[in-house]
Amino acid sequence: MRTAGEAASRAGVTVSALDSQADIDSTIALLARVWSVGGGEPLMTSPLARAFAHSGNYVAGAFDGTSMIGASVGFLGQDAGGVHLHSHITGVDPGVQVKGIGYALKLHQRAWALEKGMTRIGWTFDPLVSRNAYFNITKLGADITGFHANFYGVMRDGINREDESDRCVVSWDLVSQRSIDAANGVGLDPKVAADEGHRLLGLAPDGSPVLQPRVAETLLACIPRDIVAVRAAELDQATAWRRALRDAFDWAFQEAYRVTGMTKSGCYVLTQSA
Repeated sequence: MRTAGEAASRAGVTVSALDSQADIDSTIALLARVWSVGGGEPLMTSPLARAFAHSGNYVAGAFDGTSMIGASVGFLGQDAGGVHLHSHITGVDPGVQVKGIGYALKLHQRAWALEKGMTRIGWTFDPLVSRNAYFNITKLGADITGFHANFYGVMRDGINREDESDRCVVSWDLVSQRSIDAANGVGLDPKVAADEGHRLLGLAPDGSPVLQPRVAETLLACIPRDIVAVRAAELDQATAWRRALRDAFDWAFQEAYRVTGMTKSGCYVLTQSA
């Protein structure tokens, strides 16, 4: 299996657990840059991150030399499946987000959890951010296990621009075959093309959402490739997409569909359970 160290080497970084106050402060500053947080409410405070690190939770940074360019913070969680690591926030400097640094951080997090005896990591993500959905489902081999509308309330950072915070819940089984394949670099891209199957959700010529509930063994819910750009250019259209995907997921999950894949072009693959 590819190691976390190999992933970091390919990304040109070193990844390590953090404990010093200086590194904790750098983590908070980095996360503020990633989410364009100004003088408002911070995503996380330095004392809280320090407390997490001191009490044995996961606080790690990715470094290019001595410069921190990525960071991740998690803490122990417990649900019906038992104790797991909850990955609360992970961010990479905007200037280097396509260099595999996020993947290196996640493999480091995976190795850390396994070393502590945990075989599962959970987190939430905005289902409208297609690159994150592809990364979580296809690149890492994680599963969507739930959906919550407006989970955190209205988000007032520079990226979300007061959008509501719908979130998918992710469960990453670290010893599943999908996870092992992903860690070995095996592609998990769905075998369905973006133009095949029945469209539950798609894009109209003007970029607006078209929702068409229907029953088929496999459905596709396609979203914009870059919702952040849509939000910046036309907030009303971004809001329409938020509501349309929310309705699509609500309908699909009630009809016993589950997400089984994500295409690079931005289509969720939904398969109906037997």
